[in-house]
Amino acid sequence: MTTLDKALAEYARGEHRNIDLILNEIKTAKQFPVNHQNFLSECLRLIEELPSNLMLVIANLFLTEKQWFTLEPRLIDQCICLLTCISLHNSSVLNQLLVSACNLLFSVDIHLSDEDKHRFPSQCFDLAAKCLHELVLAIPQAEDQVLEVLKMYLPSWRRPAKEVFVPCCNLFALSHWALQHPFLSNTSVSNLMNLVFMQLIDLEAHIDMTDYSNQNSIFTAADDFLETSSFEKNVLQMLKVLGASDSNEHSKVEILVWLSIMYMHLMFDALPKFPTPVKMNKREWSQLCSVFRCMRTRFFQYVLPVQNYFTAFPLILAFVCSLRPAVVVSYAESLWNFVKDNRQPTESRVRCVAYLSDTLARSNYDSNEVLLELLHDMSSWCVEYTYFQRGRVFGQSSQMSAEHTLFYTVFEAVVYLLTYRQADLLGSRSSRESCVLLPLGQLINSPFRPLNHIRTELRALFCATASAHKLNWTIFVPHDAPELLLSGLRDDNADVASSNLEFFAIPSFVCPLRRSLSTISFASLLHLRGFTPSRRLIKACLDKASTDSRPKSKHTKLRTNHFNLKALAKLEN
Repeated sequence: MTTLDKALAEYARGEHRNIDLILNEIKTAKQFPVNHQNFLSECLRLIEELPSNLMLVIANLFLTEKQWFTLEPRLIDQCICLLTCISLHNSSVLNQLLVSACNLLFSVDIHLSDEDKHRFPSQCFDLAAKCLHELVLAIPQAEDQVLEVLKMYLPSWRRPAKEVFVPCCNLFALSHWALQHPFLSNTSVSNLMNLVFMQLIDLEAHIDMTDYSNQNSIFTAADDFLETSSFEKNVLQMLKVLGASDSNEHSKVEILVWLSIMYMHLMFDALPKFPTPVKMNKREWSQLCSVFRCMRTRFFQYVLPVQNYFTAFPLILAFVCSLRPAVVVSYAESLWNFVKDNRQPTESRVRCVAYLSDTLARSNYDSNEVLLELLHDMSSWCVEYTYFQRGRVFGQSSQMSAEHTLFYTVFEAVVYLLTYRQADLLGSRSSRESCVLLPLGQLINSPFRPLNHIRTELRALFCATASAHKLNWTIFVPHDAPELLLSGLRDDNADVASSNLEFFAIPSFVCPLRRSLSTISFASLLHLRGFTPSRRLIKACLDKASTDSRPKSKHTKLRTNHFNLKALAKLEN
């Protein structure tokens, strides 16, 4: 009979002296007592014989007085198993163990060794993840409780930047760890990541990103910030930077966007420099779909209703769409269905058009077929609108814009997409034939006159593009519209002309992804699609510009030709 067996036998008779002595020696010793090295394993062996009140005493010892994660590494696993077994018998111990693991996961200043300060993930994260892993495997019904406790103890975005960075980084790391060591469902992993996304959404909803510039970013001009091989080094460097300086709210947005994108790399093996995404197994695809659905839901619930345009969260969504073509198709369909839904507020539908058109314009992974299909749907919707609203055409231009804001925004989105993506849509024969079938001539010639309600520069570029490609609706556009376009070209070089034309390819509504390029320092590294004019447009503009720049020659007065009547008389004879 072991010492613990004797102590338990005495404890059953009401004599607590020996068991109290054992627990007190464990509590007061700096190192786990040598003569009690088998205490944890013996408790596990006799777990069914332990009285419930003694279980609570032992659990309280390792949860508060001599915390389980401070034990020797060889004893930590045994202690986790013991606390898990006690949690099966007592729900209060389960909650205390979850709180202890979550506090360890979100800890910023707890380091179990000096080496732990220079490694990522830290030893604290490893122990917290292992504890949650064992707990959920032993008690599957505790999965929802894990998420609730994590949500409850996650620090607010109002905390200092370092106290926001470390917990969010560990939450993403736990999501990644859960894919490698499956113990959470796809929905739970998505909800873990959603905690970080909600931090970002709340943060961006309370600040104005246009007040910040990426020139003041805490990110240095390093090209390896999006390389998975340098991720650990960059995280440690970020911890040093955040610990040595006072960061503003803009810095928090940047680090959360960076973490989101990097863990998408790590979890789904996606690299933007590859034109074709690498192969993904069925489990990864299922998890990606779950994450995307969660993000899409949060977008409709918390982003679209806000009057100010978001830039950070749409950028992450656009990056997720770039991981697989099917994702961007689903995202585009969801946005367009929201625009068509008459039950939604008009203001939200107008903002949705802006998010939709800018994502399609700058995404590198949506095919021409998908874009053309959506252009036909949008233009058909505009045709139906002009038919059903034909009796409400009245007043001045400003009154028309206010009354039919959604119609004019959708039409401008069609013009914007067709103009911005002209190199793809009008460069190939099959796509050009599909563009010719768009009912733009009918819309331009309608009583709504939508061409007069879009940005002047965009209208000039659209008209010049239609004229250069001899599209069938050219007869309805103003002939002097390209003159404004030509006024922006002052060089015979095609590259310079192309860069000058980019200013014209901007709609009147806000482009969130375009705005992110000026507010998030590393957004340019995500390889968003830039404006590329078609060859015909460049040639037509340069030819016209060179023709107008030539000095006009003086016209000589033409001689008037008269018939020689005498010669005609001789011919008749």
